[in-house]
Amino acid sequence: MKRALWVLGLGLPLLTGCGDADDSIDARNASVADVSQQAQTILKQKPGMWRTTTEITDLKTADIVQGSPIDRLMREQMASGQTRSACVSEGDASLPIFARAVDPQAACRYDHIRMGDGTIDALLTCPAADGVGTVEFSQRGSYSATDFDIETRLTRRNGDGTGASTMAMRLTGERTGDCEA
Repeated sequence: MKRALWVLGLGLPLLTGCGDADDSIDARNASVADVSQQAQTILKQKPGMWRTTTEITDLKTADIVQGSPIDRLMREQMASGQTRSACVSEGDASLPIFARAVDPQAACRYDHIRMGDGTIDALLTCPAADGVGTVEFSQRGSYSATDFDIETRLTRRNGDGTGASTMAMRLTGERTGDCEA
């Protein structure tokens, strides 16, 4: 699940501050490379300072018994969320949003991705890093040039479809001004 979080973490901030409402992607059964190609000319970030908050809203895994002390501690920590500020430079903003997406074996596929008119709805499935089972990333939400609000769910399934672990997150962000010199 750590690799899945890393891959997801790369893609989500890139959804912030996309271009005009007329820009769109609508694809089914597409590779990450296909979606990256479609995004090259239409989706860009707006440069400046961005404040992003990540909240884990749900976590279920076979390794942690619900209601246990560890489960309660994790839920307390999840409730606080994490906020960070970062500068999106002109150079970073000129890259298409999927330019930094990671799919080294070209094995991930979008079941669907619809992004346009300020909304996103996507489902990406990848082989699990350990080679057993799959990891699904679903994203739904809204975005504009100056803010975003995206719900994400990661689901890890064993090869036989059992043993699902899930994590749901909410990412919100806003452009707060120009980058500091």
